[in-house]
Amino acid sequence: MGIADTNIQRALEQIITKSAISSQSKPGDIERPHGSKSAFEEDIELFAEAINAASITTDTKRNKFAMTKIGHVSLTLAVTLVGLVAVTLVYLIYPGTPSKSKIMTFEGFIELPRHGALTILDYLTLSDHALFVTSESSGALFKIAFDSRNPKASTVSEMPGTGSAHGVALVPDPNVAFIT
Repeated sequence: MGIADTNIQRALEQIITKSAISSQSKPGDIERPHGSKSAFEEDIELFAEAINAASITTDTKRNKFAMTKIGHVSLTLAVTLVGLVAVTLVYLIYPGTPSKSKIMTFEGFIELPRHGALTILDYLTLSDHALFVTSESSGALFKIAFDSRNPKASTVSEMPGTGSAHGVALVPDPNVAFIT
């Protein structure tokens, strides 16, 4: 039995008790007319208060349950979103090994200098045995001089920039390049 049912039962018991007490006549009592409005109105008000208290208690329980459910759903959604963001960041930050190819073989990575937590690289330009890579996050231009006998021994040189370098255009003169 819930709190609401208990409150209604108590109100009914009080009405029955009052009715039983008021219906007993004692010597010297002035008899009231049987249909006395004030006793009846008091009983109805008492009953209405009990019903009101019961409905408020029930509504409060429903609202509390609904808010708890909304809190659980929100927490689950937040944890799921944080998990997806974490998995995406791990996928983007840590490079994997490329899949196998019939034409080429994977020899390894060439590490570029890092500037901050995340380095965003943009266009690549290839010229003879050199690869030029622009860094959008730092504005730097990296020149990777390939060693054909040992790719891991390739040298990396850096020309610092002021930010947001997208691409590089080379001209036949070996010392001239345009960075956009």
